[in-house]
Amino acid sequence: MLNPINNTTVSSSENTDELVLLSSMYDALLPDYSVRTNNVLQSLRDRFPDKASFLDGFIQMSWKEIAGLKNCGRKTIQEVLAIQSILKQHRTIQTVVESKENRPTLPGNTDALLPLITPRLSGLSVRTKNAFLKFLEEHNNSLVKLYAAIYEPSFNPGKVRNIGRGTVAEIKGLFEDVKCFLESFPDEQSVEEALHHFNSKTLNDIRIPADSQEMIRELEATLGHFPLFAAINTYFENLEGESRAIIDGCLNMHLGQVLPDRTEVAASLCITAERVRQKRKKLIDSLTEYFASFRTLGFVTDCPYNYQMRRINEDINAQEGTDFNLNFVNWVLASTFEEVTLLGDAAKTLTGYYDKEFFLCLVPTDLCRYMDFNSFLEDVETRLAEKRINEEKVNLQNLINAHLKTQYCEDEMPAIETACRSILYLHFPVEVDFGQVIFKPNARKNNPIIIEEILRAAGHPLTLEEIYEEFIYQYPERYTEMNSLRGSVNINPNIIPIGRSSTYTLAEWEGETLRGGSIRKIVADYLRELEPTIASMSDITEHVCQFRPTTDEYNILTNLSLEQTGMFSFYFKEGIRYIGLSENTYPLEYFQYSGDARNATAMSIGYPKLLSFITENKRFPFSSGVDDVEMQLCGFWRRQQRYYEAGELSASGLAYHTRILSDFGHLIMTKKAYLWLKAHNFAEVYFERRNPLLVTAETQSEFEQWFDNLIEECKSSIDSMPEWKKEAIKELFDLYLQRHNVQDNLG
Repeated sequence: MLNPINNTTVSSSENTDELVLLSSMYDALLPDYSVRTNNVLQSLRDRFPDKASFLDGFIQMSWKEIAGLKNCGRKTIQEVLAIQSILKQHRTIQTVVESKENRPTLPGNTDALLPLITPRLSGLSVRTKNAFLKFLEEHNNSLVKLYAAIYEPSFNPGKVRNIGRGTVAEIKGLFEDVKCFLESFPDEQSVEEALHHFNSKTLNDIRIPADSQEMIRELEATLGHFPLFAAINTYFENLEGESRAIIDGCLNMHLGQVLPDRTEVAASLCITAERVRQKRKKLIDSLTEYFASFRTLGFVTDCPYNYQMRRINEDINAQEGTDFNLNFVNWVLASTFEEVTLLGDAAKTLTGYYDKEFFLCLVPTDLCRYMDFNSFLEDVETRLAEKRINEEKVNLQNLINAHLKTQYCEDEMPAIETACRSILYLHFPVEVDFGQVIFKPNARKNNPIIIEEILRAAGHPLTLEEIYEEFIYQYPERYTEMNSLRGSVNINPNIIPIGRSSTYTLAEWEGETLRGGSIRKIVADYLRELEPTIASMSDITEHVCQFRPTTDEYNILTNLSLEQTGMFSFYFKEGIRYIGLSENTYPLEYFQYSGDARNATAMSIGYPKLLSFITENKRFPFSSGVDDVEMQLCGFWRRQQRYYEAGELSASGLAYHTRILSDFGHLIMTKKAYLWLKAHNFAEVYFERRNPLLVTAETQSEFEQWFDNLIEECKSSIDSMPEWKKEAIKELFDLYLQRHNVQDNLG
């Protein structure tokens, strides 16, 4: 909140015509506004020592300060702001008029001072420099018009086009410097004297000794441009003392130069190594400014050296009698000429940073707005650092496109490509051929890769001995044993053995007659192609013998049995041996065995025959009064039942045995019980409502005798009979009674 009660400063407009006019205008405005507005302004007036201070303070008040005045409502705020706006406009007009009347008149030849303005831009940021030049261009490159523009009271340097917050202070200082510089010339004669002095710069200004100046001028006439590096070399040669010692001992500028240790330089100067480092850094900064002075003083303008696609230091050394290396030349050119930009760290490169090799390269400055050359360099360096045993080709255009700052630069693309080609040619161990960047191998091929190449070159499988002979022939300097080479073969996934014959082939060569890998792998691949994944031993043998004709069924079975991971499972089905994969399950008719193959064979034959017999006869086999086949089945079942009760059945046998008991256990009975049920079934046929002619006289006699015996049995032992027999007899008697009732009714 404004609080000027104790403010004794009186405005400069006091007792002037401006104050009188401003005061009278204020007094004339008040009657047009409300009583509340007048009261609020009168209260504000009472807080100032005089009317001049009041008017100055009132005009400078912000909206927030006005809104905070006592008794100031919304309508009152609008009226007070309206009065303030009218007074502000009047005061601004007066200020502009006075500014124009009081502005100094520049000499008529002031525009001729433009070349003297350019050196004043040295050391400024690129943004500030470009913004100033654009502002000057908007005023027709006229210093008189530029001066008039910046003299306006309303001129705000921060509003200049392309100026950011970080460069406002810099551009403001630049305009103030230019303004003071132009005001320092009172007449045209002073301008002419300044121009004469500027154009008559001598070699003394760049500290070239008198005895070398004639040589520099003669060389300039011969070359057609100022011999920049000859002048720099002369300057270095005439340096003495500490600066000369640090330049010679700490800056790698010359061809073949080897820098001594920094401690040696420190010892020669009787200072610490850290102090040498500090002085070296300061010297690099001062040399950068010295190189720039050749341009600011007018000895050079545009860069006369063609630095792209050539080692320009070689031409410079030959023409100007120097021996500078390329990094130093690039540093000088970038420091001297604004149209080229330096990539790399000059201090690290020229001082041998931790014995690491760095380099400096140049690109046109105007291309940096389209291309990120630093990221391009990092990309190439990353690719070079990658392990590479074979030549690699990368499309140059794709490499460039990955680092463009904008995609709309078709017109600049040829120049960008030339700059990138120059960087690759001068500073990287690569080749560029037909738009392809070729990265050379940087690592030695290991033995597994060499063996693979030997097999590819041969075009057919080779024995280990053949591989070894070819390896020694191609690489005699790599002495190795054959067994060591065998290990190299085995770790290459692209190479597989053919059985155990020490013969090797490429996995991609596998076909109908040529296939690598072990017998186990061949069998596993074969089974995985089947559905289900199980096959008889004879089929497996036939398949394997296509690729291993010297093997047989016994060898294959032995090989699979010795597989230690348990990949394969062994089965019998109806006495025939089958091989499956342990990872899968198979139907019950496949009897798996892991020990006694003969027992598994018997089960694989006996159980299917037993099941067939039970299904066909509706009973289990008997051991007496039957043929040999049934007797054998009965013996088989009894043995398996004993094994079952003792818990000695294999997994497959147990599953099959349990299945038979579950599905057909109700058919287990003695022969006597079976014969009784047979007669019972016949009685059912006889007593049911069927044609009695189906029963012969002989069977009827047998039935009647059986039926009489059944009646007698029931009279004597009905209580001791099993329940199933009681139920069967009851059903039979019911049928008997029904039949006799039917016949009585018919009679």
